[in-house]
Amino acid sequence: MLTIQINWNLAPSPMYRTQDITEKKELERKLKKSEETLKRIFENINAAIFVISPEYTFTYSNPRAHSLFNIPVKLPVKCCDIFSPNRKRMGCERCQLKECFVEKRTLYYEFSFSGRTYSSMLTPIFDKEEIVSQLIEISLDITDFRDLQKKLKESEELATIGKITAGIAHEIRNPLFGISSITQLFAKKDFHKKEKQNLSEAMLFETERLNSLLEDLLILSSPKHLELKRRNPHLVLSEIISSKKIKLKEKSIKVIKKYRNQSFKFKMDPRQLKILFQTLIDNAIEASKKNGSIYLSTFLMSSESGKKFIFKIKNSGEYIRKDQLNSIFEPFYSTKAQGTGLGLSICKKIIKDIDGNISVKSSKERTEFEVMIPIPSK
Repeated sequence: MLTIQINWNLAPSPMYRTQDITEKKELERKLKKSEETLKRIFENINAAIFVISPEYTFTYSNPRAHSLFNIPVKLPVKCCDIFSPNRKRMGCERCQLKECFVEKRTLYYEFSFSGRTYSSMLTPIFDKEEIVSQLIEISLDITDFRDLQKKLKESEELATIGKITAGIAHEIRNPLFGISSITQLFAKKDFHKKEKQNLSEAMLFETERLNSLLEDLLILSSPKHLELKRRNPHLVLSEIISSKKIKLKEKSIKVIKKYRNQSFKFKMDPRQLKILFQTLIDNAIEASKKNGSIYLSTFLMSSESGKKFIFKIKNSGEYIRKDQLNSIFEPFYSTKAQGTGLGLSICKKIIKDIDGNISVKSSKERTEFEVMIPIPSK
C-alpha cells in the first residue's frame, strides 16, 4: 500500500508536494516491534537487570530484580540504599560500579545478598563523546549451582580418598609381607653368616621401600607450606643431573640442555623444587631407551599476570597412550612394574600449591612434560 503525504503551500498559486514514506513507516514498525520484544525479554528473563547512572542510582530494574533484591517499584533509588543500607556514607569497601565507571571496561564479580550467591556482569554504555553515560548490570542467582559444585567436589574427594586408601593398603602390604617373611625365617632357623647377610639386606631393602612410600604419602597429604628462599633453579637442576651420572652412564643417555637466563634467581621452596625436578628427570631416565637423549630447556615468559619460569623435559623413550594421559597424575597410577604411582601426583600437588601448571604431551617420537612456575613479584 502506498502512503502519500501532502504538504499544502499557501502561495499565490496552489501547489502541493508528495513524498513516499512507506519505507520510513516500515522502519518505525520494525523498531517498535524490536522494542516490544526486548521489553518482553527484560521482563521475563530469569536474571536481574539494572540500568545505573553515574550517581550510582538505579534508573531501571526489571521484575526479577524487584523480586530478588526488594527494589521498590518507584525509581530512581540509590544502590547503597539496597545493598549497603548500614554503610550509606561510606559505601562498599570495593565499589564495582565506581571501578566500572573509572576503568571503562566490563567487570565480572560475585556477591552475596540475603543468604544467596549471585554472579554479576557490569558493562559500561558510552555516549557520542566516548564518556560512560550509564552501566548495565545483569545478575544471576547461582546459589544452587555453587551448592551442586560443592557436593560434586565432596564426592570427588571421597572417591579420591577411597582410591588412595586402597593404594596405600596395597603398597604397604608388599614390603610388610617381605619383612614379616624374613623375620619368621630368622625365628625358625639358624643361618650361616652369608645367608644372614643376604636376608638382612633384603629386610633393609623392604624397610627402605616402606619408608620411601611413607615419605611420599606425607608430602602428598601435607597441607600447603612453603619455605621460600631466593635460588637459581638451574643450580638445582645441575645438582640433580650430577647425582644421576651413574644411571645416565649405564644407559648411555645424553642430556642436552638449552637454558636461558641462567643467572636468574627467584623465591621458591628449594626442597619442593628439587623433588619436582628429580621426579621428572628420574622418569625420563627410566623411560629412555639405551643410547637415547633427554632434552632440558628453560626460559622466562611474561604475561598480564606476571613473569613465569618455564621448564620442559622430553625424552625419546616409550610414549604414553592417550587413554593413560588423563590418569598419570592420579595417586597410585603407574605404567611401571615397580612404580608406586605417587611421583607425578606429588609433582602435581607441588605445582598446585604454588598456583602453577604441569602438562604432558606424548607421541611415538617423544614424551614432553612442561612445568609453569609463577614468579613472586616481591
